[in-house]
Amino acid sequence: QNMSTTELTTIFFFMAVFGGILGGLGINGTAKSFAKGLAGIASGALIVGMAKAISVVMTDGGIIDSVVYYLTMPIAVVGIMGAGIMFLFNLCFNLLISSGSGQAVAVMPIMVPISDLTGITRQVAVEAFKLGDGLSNIIVPTAGAMMACLGIAKVPYGKYVKRIMPYFLVTVAVALVIVIGAQMVGW
Repeated sequence: QNMSTTELTTIFFFMAVFGGILGGLGINGTAKSFAKGLAGIASGALIVGMAKAISVVMTDGGIIDSVVYYLTMPIAVVGIMGAGIMFLFNLCFNLLISSGSGQAVAVMPIMVPISDLTGITRQVAVEAFKLGDGLSNIIVPTAGAMMACLGIAKVPYGKYVKRIMPYFLVTVAVALVIVIGAQMVGW
């Protein structure tokens, strides 16, 4: 039987509490350790929550239908190349929401109906999302992990971008070929 996120969360919560108590931390130590662990994921949870809020507002406000309609028109005109447009959209959208899960919550409710209406397979739409999110994480300044690594290595962002840009452009071109090719073969 498939478990819901709520059920899994409950199981992990009790595992953490019992693990801390059985591990000798006691109730106070377990609570402090739990709070410390939550602090590490709070920013990611906030990003996912905000993205979900955007999605809810767009859906409940009836905005998402207009967004899907107006995005569908140019994608439908270019046919197979529409998969490439979806990829490039996600590549750029990562500037706004750099969290992969947060971006999925905000973008996939738009991409699924667009793919259905334009004849782009859902697998290709998901691949366009994954490639757009993944590749942009090596260059967008909103990618926290990359910026932290640059800070630790004491590499200025401008210098890094100059060095990585040729690699980034080649991978974007390859990703475009992959996404468009996947749509051409009906993947």
